Amino acid sequence: MTRSAGGAKGFRVSRTARCYPGSLNDLDSPPAQLYGMGDPDLLARSTNGIVAIVGTREASSYGIRVALALGKAFSQAGAVVVSGMARGIDTAAHQGALAASGETIAVLGTGVDVPYPAANSALHRAVAASGLVLSESEPGRRAFKGCFPRRNRIIAALARLTIVVEAGHKSGALNTASQALELGRLVAAVPGPIDAPRAAGSNTLLRDGAHVIASVDDALALFGVSKAPAARPELGAAEAEVWDALQGGAMSVDAISAVTGVAIRDVLGSVAKLELLGLVAVAASGDVGRISFDQAGPGGYGKSAWGRPKPSVNGWLSGRNIKYTAAIMYILETSRIALWHKRLRIYFNAFSTAESALFQPRESRPSSR
Repeated sequence: MTRSAGGAKGFRVSRTARCYPGSLNDLDSPPAQLYGMGDPDLLARSTNGIVAIVGTREASSYGIRVALALGKAFSQAGAVVVSGMARGIDTAAHQGALAASGETIAVLGTGVDVPYPAANSALHRAVAASGLVLSESEPGRRAFKGCFPRRNRIIAALARLTIVVEAGHKSGALNTASQALELGRLVAAVPGPIDAPRAAGSNTLLRDGAHVIASVDDALALFGVSKAPAARPELGAAEAEVWDALQGGAMSVDAISAVTGVAIRDVLGSVAKLELLGLVAVAASGDVGRISFDQAGPGGYGKSAWGRPKPSVNGWLSGRNIKYTAAIMYILETSRIALWHKRLRIYFNAFSTAESALFQPRESRPSSR
């Protein structure tokens, strides 16, 4: 194979080769050969270090956030993330791994040099450049009937744990989960709304006994790894002081001000900025705490495992509704000031007009006749 993607060279591995993944021999019909593009050393990784994250192509924004967060967290913990590079959940899982500068394997139903869907050409190049693109179909082969279930069995065999983030009743992710169960692998699923068709399949897996993934920590614990310590984000001086003060747990605004020496008004402003960044949440009681369910990506923070604004703050606010947020309070406060300023200006203008009319020379006053 001589084709390349993003500078990545292609290779072929027969079933008799030493680098052929032994886990694939657990299949009833292992691939006779594999074509790869990228880092061939990833084929030597033990199944114990590989996790599959799969799901629907028609993913919700919630599903995308969770897949991104899982891909990122597993990569930071040293695991290899494998998926099928389909749009939706698969794409998000790969992107999460790449965002953490981790290793990821994309298993294709098409030829290894044929991105599918075509819209994922950039992702295909990125995975080939820093991870591995894999397929049992010969180079140049386009999608054909039955190619994706064949692809799914490879994903299931490579990974020790398969996590279905979001899947409908007819999703190929259920096929992957089914094959993983037949191989004796771990299968888990992320709960979704009971009235959402795109989550009906994953919810059925949970009903039938799949492990429940209610947080990123749940997924890591099931796999036997721990979350990498998070570095403090780049913040301004006041925001950094507030962030550091919350390390030991949630606190009231008054307590934050007392600990940090930052004025309450500045604490409110800092909390507003931190919440807009998705780093903290405010409970109904008014206490501020760091968000412990790590949701990656734009808009990913401040959401509970069910996609509603019920974040888990330092583990003890899980499931509680947010009534007021620091951002809203800050906006209301500034709006109130602006409103009073506008009113005062109106009153001042009215007073000035009345004063001018009252004290102007008698001869210049308008006649009432």
